[in-house]
Amino acid sequence: MVDYQTISIIFAGISIGIASLYYIINIRHQQETREASLFNSVYESMLSPEIFKISWDLLLDWNYTDYNDFMEKYGPDSNRVDYERFHRYFTHLEGMGIYVKRGLIRAELIDDFMSSDVVGFWEKFYPFILEFRKRRNASAAYEHVEYLYNKVKPIRDRQHPEHAT
Repeated sequence: MVDYQTISIIFAGISIGIASLYYIINIRHQQETREASLFNSVYESMLSPEIFKISWDLLLDWNYTDYNDFMEKYGPDSNRVDYERFHRYFTHLEGMGIYVKRGLIRAELIDDFMSSDVVGFWEKFYPFILEFRKRRNASAAYEHVEYLYNKVKPIRDRQHPEHAT
């Protein structure tokens, strides 16, 4: 025969299990809500007229052959306005890279929204950025943009093999 103490222990164990399950579900929901909120802020900023125009200008209109050519055309001494625009956009991408690195936004979500931008910008400007790092002794310059690229590109290539390089 089962006594009162055994029933109490079983009931307490079941209660702890149910509470733990509720807690896990609640934590997952909070993470999803936080990710959705962060993604919404990224989405809204990407669609702002200023960021939208900068991204199109950089990707479509800017051309350079090497570090020196970039600095002559767009560098802070020769063209402060354009250099600030470049830095602003890449700082924006840097923030997204930090979100992904910290696990606050999944790389798959960024891929769904803007993989072409992330891949296109990094591939267009990484020669300048790598040389910038060397010449300025700034090894961490745009490191989170590079991180974001390294996370998003394989996802894009898997989902869209026609774009894989």
